[in-house]
Amino acid sequence: MSQSIAVDTSSHHSSVPSPEQYRDALKRATDAIAPVWPLDQWIAVNPWWGLKHQPIEQVSHALSRRAGQPMTMPAEFYRNAWESGRVTPQDLQQALRQGGYAYTEQSLMSYLATPPKPVTPLRSAWDSLAGHDGFDPLAESCASYFDHHQQRWASRAVPSLYHFWKTAAQHDLRWPKAQRQALQALPDDPTAAVEQIAEDWALTPEAFEALAHTLLLRVNGWASWCQGIGWHTAPQQAEAGITQLAAMVLAWEWIGVDQLTSIQQSEWFAQWQTADAAITSPHEALWCWQHAYELGYQRALAATLAAPSAEPSSAPKVQAAFCIDVRSERFRRHLEQATPTVATLGVAGFFAMPVADAATGPERAQPRVPGLLKPAYRVGLVAAPEAGRSALSKREPAPKRAPREVRAAFNLHSGGNNRHCLGLEAD
Repeated sequence: MSQSIAVDTSSHHSSVPSPEQYRDALKRATDAIAPVWPLDQWIAVNPWWGLKHQPIEQVSHALSRRAGQPMTMPAEFYRNAWESGRVTPQDLQQALRQGGYAYTEQSLMSYLATPPKPVTPLRSAWDSLAGHDGFDPLAESCASYFDHHQQRWASRAVPSLYHFWKTAAQHDLRWPKAQRQALQALPDDPTAAVEQIAEDWALTPEAFEALAHTLLLRVNGWASWCQGIGWHTAPQQAEAGITQLAAMVLAWEWIGVDQLTSIQQSEWFAQWQTADAAITSPHEALWCWQHAYELGYQRALAATLAAPSAEPSSAPKVQAAFCIDVRSERFRRHLEQATPTVATLGVAGFFAMPVADAATGPERAQPRVPGLLKPAYRVGLVAAPEAGRSALSKREPAPKRAPREVRAAFNLHSGGNNRHCLGLEAD
């Protein structure tokens, strides 16, 4: 049995959109979240990967509204760059020509002198309620659900993240009874729960998309983790993917809206109906300054690359080789800045041998491949077969102290029996 929160939405819409329109809107909101990988398979991902199909100015404005995180620096930053000569008049004129901005140098200077007020971020219902921890309860539930044998008390297995949260909340006495009853009244199926919430609010699909994305950004770390499941652990996507978390944040907001006064509810609905208002001209000026700032960097970089390189006065005392990877760059940069006696090199770190190292036992094999790839072979040592028994009938994990040089000595092109003797088997 379900229960609707009574809110007057008659002035907020002219016709109720279909469930399919809301599902499409929710899909766009969840697709805007970038995935992350486990630490042992970490991959550097642009946090705004899911918005790559949109113009950067539009993305920046949306993030300013939905997360309070613009993608440009504040006006003071560019004013300092201009006054210090980091951005030159030539850079600014070139930016105006390339970007087609409707400004002059004088109007851009006036903008820096008296910049407009920052964009007002969208507010969750919980932002208007005193004495609450916002979206922390959802983060706690995710931490419990995705725990991998780190808790003293193991959580009982449940079919899905949404169901786990809904069930656990009924036993959490930190929740007022009315909140627990409201959550319990929602359908157990997350899709049905989202449809009921969307019908109760009757927002436009565009406003519903902005709302869902804004709420997911409140728990962006867990949202990214749930999104990543669809990439690295696809079989778990239905039970623990981002649609489960999306149902949770919408249900949590639904409970929060019910606690607002009628005036607060009207303000809450009004802000979402204008959530995607067009970028105002004054804030677009920051992108012209950002364009000029980047042109200044390119100019300085080109001059550095064109200048003849100085020969080192002596051989480095330490030479460290790193994988050619954006994650390694910061280590290389700081090492070389720490002392001139250290030099670093970039080398290839993967040689197209997709293996998992089973030295500590087949059940704990460690993949030795980039995160986006899956090991095709398992590598390790096995004990010599007993007399009269085939190596095919008895395979044991290697001793934990076996030398790595021995473990690495295998032939990918050996025959089937040799593969099993060496512990090399296709997954």
